[in-house]
Formats: sequence, C-alpha cells, structure tokens
Amino acid sequence: MGRYGAVHVYNNYYKMNGKFSSSYVIDVRYKSKMVAQNNYIEPDIKNSFKGSEGLIYLSQNIDNSSSGATSSSTNFMPWNPSQFYNYSLDSAKNIPRIVIENAGAGINWIK
Repeated sequence: MGRYGAVHVYNNYYKMNGKFSSSYVIDVRYKSKMVAQNNYIEPDIKNSFKGSEGLIYLSQNIDNSSSGATSSSTNFMPWNPSQFYNYSLDSAKNIPRIVIENAGAGINWIK
C-alpha cells in the first residue's frame, strides 16, 4: 500500500501459497505516485493493482490475476526512479525463476 509518496515496484513475483487468499497485490492510495515495472502476478491473486486515489504507471508487467488491475493507470511516469538511483529491469517472464532461485530464507549470497 502506498500513500502520499513515490513508490517503485519492480522485478517482483506475486503468488499465494494456497493457505491464504489475497484480494490484491498493490493498493494505490491517497496521493501516491507509483511506477510498477516488470512484475509477475500469478492467477491466484484476485486484483493486481487496486485503488483510485493515486497515480500508477504500469509497464511490462505480466498480470495473470483473475480480475486484473482495478486502479486507473496513467500513460506517463508520475516520477522517474532513475533520477534517484540505478536499477536494472529483468524480463517479467523470467521473474518467477529469478525470485525462486535467489530470494528468501536459506539463500546464501556470501561465497
């Protein structure tokens, strides 16, 4: 949930494990400015992005959620994350594999 701020959501994998349900992934709240890029959303999520009180720019996401985005998206970036930090986008189709292989408990990054 984002409220009153600039939020960058990228290279994320959203999947439920069957024990819980989720009606949405990201809630676009009051005066938020969101940029959502290259995320992968599985069909066990009802809505990918919900809310109507902020701005969200959607780019290159794979949205398999059952109802899709219910928030209004904009055709322009409300802010540009690259003006504040460097980042690289992975192809959304590769996000599940990348996250499963590289994130979570038990992953040792120190060699």
